[in-house]
Amino acid sequence: MQVTEVKNRKHFPIRTYQKGTLNLYLFIEDHSIQAAIFNDGNTSLHEICSLDFAPEKKNISQTIDELGYFLSEFGILKHRFNHVSVQVLNRLFTLVPQAYSDPNLKGLLEFNTGVKDIKTVQTNLVNNSVYFTYTYDLELLAFIEKTFSAAKIDHIGAGSIDLFLNLPYFKNSDVFLNFHESCIELIIKSKNDLLFYNIFKYDTNEDVLYFLLFTIEQFQLNKETLRLQIAGNKKTNDELFDLIKKYIRNVNFVSSKALDKPVDELPNHFYFSILNKHLCEF
Repeated sequence: MQVTEVKNRKHFPIRTYQKGTLNLYLFIEDHSIQAAIFNDGNTSLHEICSLDFAPEKKNISQTIDELGYFLSEFGILKHRFNHVSVQVLNRLFTLVPQAYSDPNLKGLLEFNTGVKDIKTVQTNLVNNSVYFTYTYDLELLAFIEKTFSAAKIDHIGAGSIDLFLNLPYFKNSDVFLNFHESCIELIIKSKNDLLFYNIFKYDTNEDVLYFLLFTIEQFQLNKETLRLQIAGNKKTNDELFDLIKKYIRNVNFVSSKALDKPVDELPNHFYFSILNKHLCEF
């Protein structure tokens, strides 16, 4: 088993398990794996767990080994799951407006990503207006399907867009910044229409500020009046947010309803993607 150094381990027991089946929400990116376990109706959150790994360049076999290690470390496979949702994060995606969609989405995906001979193509119709088209490694897919026979796998971007466009919480928001271990997601909308979605890798706070301000300028948004929502595992007192607030007046941190009881060292805007995936419309 090839597992890179574990940089950070978090485990938050929320509620005692009751009899019955459960729902599992997993999120996999290059240097991090997260999981949230709910009851079968998604009305009660039982636990959250995550591992962040050293940011070394790795192959897919290492990612699979790390996923196996993660599942063992937190005893996840001892539970019975009625529903398993797996979100992956990579740059192998493209967005196509429904009105201009092409039957050859595989060709569009290969052209826009520069990757040839893509073996599998997945598509989510988001908000009945945009096809979010993506792929992921077949070895990872095989491992997930072997471990969880009925798992549903999506790109995290499809879920993030769907939530930003449809959750009542975001109704009056313009920009959504979602932090992950290795990158950020940045989404811009106008009312209920998607204007922009992309993923940016970053090394410093200045990188994030640049991507945010540059994109806002491209869409000619007014920094005095736009409403920015922030989610992800970065504390509110991080100096990055002081930097952002120097340029953007209306900055808010997302609050997940799944965290309906206080948990030590767990702010409400943490683990947004796994805590809200069950609210997506696909």
